[in-house]
Amino acid sequence: MTSPRQSWRMRAIAKGPFAAVMWVAGLSSVTGVCAGQSPESLSPEPVLHQAPALPPAGLPGDGGAVQLKAGESFDPYRNGGPPPWDRGPIARGPSMAVALDGARAAITACRAQAMSAVAVSVVDSAGQPRLTLAADGVRGWHAYSATRKALTALAFAEPSSKVAGHLAADATLAARLESNMTTLPGAVPLLSGDLVVGAIGISGSRSGEQDEKCAMAGAAAMRAGLRNAFRP
Repeated sequence: MTSPRQSWRMRAIAKGPFAAVMWVAGLSSVTGVCAGQSPESLSPEPVLHQAPALPPAGLPGDGGAVQLKAGESFDPYRNGGPPPWDRGPIARGPSMAVALDGARAAITACRAQAMSAVAVSVVDSAGQPRLTLAADGVRGWHAYSATRKALTALAFAEPSSKVAGHLAADATLAARLESNMTTLPGAVPLLSGDLVVGAIGISGSRSGEQDEKCAMAGAAAMRAGLRNAFRP
């Protein structure tokens, strides 16, 4: 007779490497904790060292699956230089100091509206994070939401609050909306003259409209610093 643990394992393997990785990762927490056993008391189980079928994370810098042998550590410079995803020039965008000024200004604006517990995300012109800041008291997932809003404002070069209306009027624009974006209000693009050099997103206030007002305050605080946006 197949035990529940064996049955779960068989279903995981049948569904592919991704499910199998989840099974291996969750084995000690699900089986050991539920049964009151320590991880050492469990029988040895196979450990997967590669997962070529893992889906992409949909986030900047995703280098894809890395194949390792048992006991091997990952050294991205093992071939004498940076890995492919770390080569080339860094995109234009606000410096860390300018991004920090904008984030603080956005949080201050939210605090003035009695909404201090927000998260801020600033991305550069390539959608790469320049800064992610979560105020004390905000739930961590708001940092991800702020980033998704910022990526939307960057891709459409306008406040994220306007994107949903454009999509409703022109369905072909949906091709520009990726899985790591959202049309919720709360982000605005960052401009250096007429050039879009990034975006700032906010999440955590009472509404998306409030988030966007705070984002606008953050963008305004960065305006002077963006005149000479960082370019290596």
